[in-house]
Amino acid sequence: MKGTSYFKLRSPFNFTPHPYEIGNLFFYNKKLENNFFFNKLNEIPEDEYRPYFYFHLEHFLSSHTGQERKFVEHLLKITTHRIEHYRLKDIYRDAENTLDNLYVLDAFKEVLIDLDEWNIHKSLEMQLAEKDIEIATYKTEIKALTDKLKESKEFDVDSKIRIVQGFHQTLIHLFVQMQDLELQTAGSSANHNDKVHGIR
Repeated sequence: MKGTSYFKLRSPFNFTPHPYEIGNLFFYNKKLENNFFFNKLNEIPEDEYRPYFYFHLEHFLSSHTGQERKFVEHLLKITTHRIEHYRLKDIYRDAENTLDNLYVLDAFKEVLIDLDEWNIHKSLEMQLAEKDIEIATYKTEIKALTDKLKESKEFDVDSKIRIVQGFHQTLIHLFVQMQDLELQTAGSSANHNDKVHGIR
């Protein structure tokens, strides 16, 4: 659902928001609500992940009755994508931050999987597995093409034939003689085959 707000954002200048409300004191941007959601997730203890989930689920269902599956699907999707983002990062640049985020996200995803009565997470994992297979296939094809290109370059001619002025006719005469030679060779082969098969 494009443009849908899934989480409860704090009101601007609200100095006493609910502990699970997300956003900044002075402004909020619905386009950044996923970032706000994960920022808050990093601030709360692990044993509050479920209450945090249910707090935002209740807010979502207040305007989207009966769409609990859609909420779980959205959370699984953005959590999985964020995990993939951190796994692809260069861990040596900011190892501590990356590992901390991965720990929080993996723990929260386990909670989501436990609450996923529709087995949505399985289809997401299958999509990721298919993506990995597709990437591996592309890499194999690229390597094969690269090897072929290298092999073909070995036979590249480094220099072109240079015809000295006044010798064009000589070169053409040479080509004609080569054609005659090929025709004579082909004719001799045909006569030989006729004799072998008893044809005269």
